[in-house]
Amino acid sequence: MKDQSHRKRFFSDRKVVGGWDHPTKATTKETTHALRILFECGEIQVSGRTGSTRHFALTEEQIPAAVQEEAKRISSNEADRLLLEKYMRAYRLIDPRDARFGWQKFSAAKRKQIVHDKWKNHELVKVVIEGASRDYYVLEEDAEELAHTKLTNERVMFLPPLDPLLWSRSRVEDLFGMTYRWEIYVPKAKRRYGPYTMPVLVDDQLIGRIDPWLDREKQVLHVQSFEGVAQQPRVAMALRAFAERLGAQDIHVRES
Repeated sequence: MKDQSHRKRFFSDRKVVGGWDHPTKATTKETTHALRILFECGEIQVSGRTGSTRHFALTEEQIPAAVQEEAKRISSNEADRLLLEKYMRAYRLIDPRDARFGWQKFSAAKRKQIVHDKWKNHELVKVVIEGASRDYYVLEEDAEELAHTKLTNERVMFLPPLDPLLWSRSRVEDLFGMTYRWEIYVPKAKRRYGPYTMPVLVDDQLIGRIDPWLDREKQVLHVQSFEGVAQQPRVAMALRAFAERLGAQDIHVRES
């Protein structure tokens, strides 16, 4: 079962009620639903991708035996603790009001207590952000580096909607003063920007956003620019490199 993608032929094309569906509306492909159940039960893992197609393999073939044995030995509490630590390393700037805190179902009171205990034990250090209405924390090991490092990116980046920097919308507002929303799930008539709008990071600031669309047949990258961002020389240069990487021969920019 090195590659699970060829097994889709054994499923029918009918739709079933999946995890994101309304209980009375079946809109999820049977293949997608079956693979998701197997993945969440730990029976299979994603072994690779080809474009937007995921390839699956049996867990026992994908994850080293030593890791699987360790997972069997540790308790559920230990696994939860390790997951919480992984969350903190991933987010770095930690907000106890985050409903996804620790990637676990903690109550607001429990989240607050966990952070307080770790702060009291010097595992976390409080960070005060000018103009922010909430408290943030960083791992103690990150505090000194944060205090003595000039935070600059020194390049232009177009951030995709699921980029880790955008995981917390409230954090984006506090750090960069930008309100960002992934509008793919917003009805078309109510969209303010576009379904795949990408914030533009220049050095250490979010200066605007673009909504790109690639016409593969004509090899043209269409870009709707907001806040006049595409007119900036460095952004324009980055757009040309972006188009080249996508295989586009031309760029059409429209300002909004």
